[in-house]
Amino acid sequence: MPKIAKHTGEIVIGNDYNFTNPDTYFENSLKSNNWTCLRKHTGNSGYFCYTLKHPKEGKEYTLHVYLKPVKWRSGRSEIEKQHQMGANVDMRGFDAPQSETERTLALGIYVDPTDTSKFLICAWGAFEWGPNKGVNAYNYNIDVETLSQGFIYDFSKRFRDGKKVFAFKPELIHYYIQNAKSLHEGNLEPATIPPTIASINQEVPRNKIIYGAPGTGKSFELKSQASTNGFKPENTTRVTFYPNYSYQQFIGSYKPVPIYKVASNDGIKLFESDRITPLRTPHDKEPLIDYSFSPGPFIDLLIRAILNPANDYLLIIEEINRANVAAVFGDVFQLLDRSNEGESEYEISFNRDVTNYLYSKGIDGNNIKLPANFFIWATMNSADQGVMPLDSAFKRRWSFEFLPLNAKQNDILEKEDVISFQGKRYGWNVFREKLNNKLKGLGIAEDKLVGPFFLNSRERQDSDVIKNKLLLYLRDDVLRHNPESLFNSKSFSDIINDYANGDVFIGDFDFPKHLTEPTEEATAEPTEEASSSINHDAEAPKPQ
Repeated sequence: MPKIAKHTGEIVIGNDYNFTNPDTYFENSLKSNNWTCLRKHTGNSGYFCYTLKHPKEGKEYTLHVYLKPVKWRSGRSEIEKQHQMGANVDMRGFDAPQSETERTLALGIYVDPTDTSKFLICAWGAFEWGPNKGVNAYNYNIDVETLSQGFIYDFSKRFRDGKKVFAFKPELIHYYIQNAKSLHEGNLEPATIPPTIASINQEVPRNKIIYGAPGTGKSFELKSQASTNGFKPENTTRVTFYPNYSYQQFIGSYKPVPIYKVASNDGIKLFESDRITPLRTPHDKEPLIDYSFSPGPFIDLLIRAILNPANDYLLIIEEINRANVAAVFGDVFQLLDRSNEGESEYEISFNRDVTNYLYSKGIDGNNIKLPANFFIWATMNSADQGVMPLDSAFKRRWSFEFLPLNAKQNDILEKEDVISFQGKRYGWNVFREKLNNKLKGLGIAEDKLVGPFFLNSRERQDSDVIKNKLLLYLRDDVLRHNPESLFNSKSFSDIINDYANGDVFIGDFDFPKHLTEPTEEATAEPTEEASSSINHDAEAPKPQ
């Protein structure tokens, strides 16, 4: 049974959609985005001649198109589809002169049988694959994997028999027409951004690092800027660096993967690794171990960006300086130099494992550049313990944006701008201001101060979180060598006890005016013991 590619990218067993009007699908695509299209001639073997006019530039193209449905043929591989040229093909397209405005194209239409409104345009180099001058039918081949990738990424490329084949969504037909020569005869790098689809402004940095104090909202700011600049959530990948993060995780590497074969009836029994528990696998299949290349987030998103030049892709790296960036980026470091157009100034060749994987996706991995639609943004906090320094050569390749301490404090809703501290309620931003002023008076650098998002709204009402997050940060990270400049006690255990007793900070700490509505803790009736203590304190003589 043949396999089909659904518009979701899923490959399943099924029959192709049977249709005889590929020209209808094609002409509707040509007329999109206000282009004008006129059919001039029709011939045998799917030959059509069109004139196509650019809506803004007024530029006119003459297209000689050999157009057929793309289907499975009996006797072929279950994953193979074909555009079949009949015998005695109309040679007007192959005899026509080729120029910037007159081109001969070999195209096919593949329709998703499960939703016939969804289709792809398949493209072969007409002269690369060759005209059929004989009496036998001639086939242009494509596989369902390439079709699946076309549905997923909008634009896919693959080598078949050493020749190039493309599958793309109909909205990219004008891009393909304008760049067909470069795509088929070049190194598979798109020549230009598709003119009918808006791309992100060239002024937006391709490599950018946002840095600031803890809790200033760096991640939130990146998310906001991504939305403002038109990045789609499905085209954004987020990864967090940490000390042991490696090149193999970021780029990719070979990993063991389980595969299964059907168990025979020869009486062989299989057991788990304890050698006692019988191995039970679905459908009595015997597990085996194979090795396959597993791409990391960088390569995965890079492939999507190269295969789909119409969309912009964003890789967000959280805490970039928590890992050894020189080791993690490796040879990718060379690609971070960007031209004014946004693509890499220099090319690199990946190792053989990565190159072979790229080749399997229809990309020449020997000369790779970052395309202009591939963005890398990151967050950084240089104040945290255990961070790795970034060398000057690495930093030079990035645009840096400082996020001031209180830049985003107004994004906190008024009803959430509250902290419950030792039984009293304070405005969170006012409380932070008093705390940060005290820290600045002690000579603490800005990147160690407390930002508005250091605690979220729920955490600001939880005394355990306040003790074990806010106070611990102040004790261990900010005032490690001089905690008594803020706290009444030196050890964290004593600081916790002081918090419970209501005197955690030294006497000169300038608490803000607390809000009128007390917390449950503050309104609770005092115990007899507490009342006695309070009265005793009240009656005690004042020191002389």
